Amino acid sequence: MAPELELPVDFAAMIESQAEARGLSVEGFLHLLLEERESKAQRAKLSPAEKSRLWREWAASHRDTTPLSDEAISRESIYGERG
Repeated sequence: MAPELELPVDFAAMIESQAEARGLSVEGFLHLLLEERESKAQRAKLSPAEKSRLWREWAASHRDTTPLSDEAISRESIYGERG
C-alpha cells in the first residue's frame, strides 16, 4: 500500500485539477510527471551527436507534405487589404 502524503489544500487541488484536465487519475498524473522528468534527465545526458540523430529520426517519422505555393505565402494573400 502506498503511503499517504499530506499536502497543502491548494497544492492538492492544483494537482487534481491538472490531472482531471488530462483525463487522468491523480496517481496517473503524478506518474506521468515523474516519467517526463526522468526522460528530460536522460536527454540531458546525450551528446550533441546523439541528440541530432534522435531529432533526425523523429523528423523522418513524419510524412512529407507539399510545399505551399508562392501565392499561398504572398504578402497579399496573408494581409489582404491591410497591406
